[in-house]
Amino acid sequence: MEYDSVTSPPRPPYNASLIRGAVLLEMGHAREAAALFDSLATFYARDRLVGGRYARYLCWTLTHRASALAAAGDTTVLQRLADSLEVLGPQSSYGRDRRLHHHVRGLLLLARGRPGEAAVEFREAVFSPTYGYTRTNLELARALMIIGRPRDAVAVLQPALRGPLDASNLYVTHTELHEMLARAFEAAGEGDSAVAHYRWVVHAWRRADPEFQPRRDFAQRRLAALEARLGLARSDP
Repeated sequence: MEYDSVTSPPRPPYNASLIRGAVLLEMGHAREAAALFDSLATFYARDRLVGGRYARYLCWTLTHRASALAAAGDTTVLQRLADSLEVLGPQSSYGRDRRLHHHVRGLLLLARGRPGEAAVEFREAVFSPTYGYTRTNLELARALMIIGRPRDAVAVLQPALRGPLDASNLYVTHTELHEMLARAFEAAGEGDSAVAHYRWVVHAWRRADPEFQPRRDFAQRRLAALEARLGLARSDP
């Protein structure tokens, strides 16, 4: 999309557009988010960004696009995006970007039903367990749960909750992290911890939009079952 500088409104700042895309993704509008992330690369190409700074910006934008595409169930360009990120990463001024291609490869492997291999890629993508791209923690935990390693899933999810909210945790909600932690603790046989995280999820999504209501209802059922089994007082619905 191009704007004429005289007749059209000014474009939003890059960071605002990036966050808008993240919000769209969290709202369940994955294809719309992917389209926005895709447009950012072209839309801001006219800016005078050079060298490592431009590579950093492009790596970050393309990674978000890949996450949105994977959430939409569209894996057709993930391989190409991963290959591009592998080339762009070493040109970036930020060390995290050298690892981002592993995140995209993990998404592709997970979509292809190869969670063990996906877990290896996601681990390679982790730049920092608290200050990296926190969505990697979530996807790694998802892969670990599929292959029956819930305690390992807990270990990668807990640090994500300790990261700064104004950095990596902008890109995955705490509710999603608590939701996965609840399932992981339950699978690991730690019912008390699972209850604490299910309670968080049920409270956070008590007025959930329609697309989140099935997940809220599942959490409510598991919470009620665990409270009954453990002899705990029932939580308010």
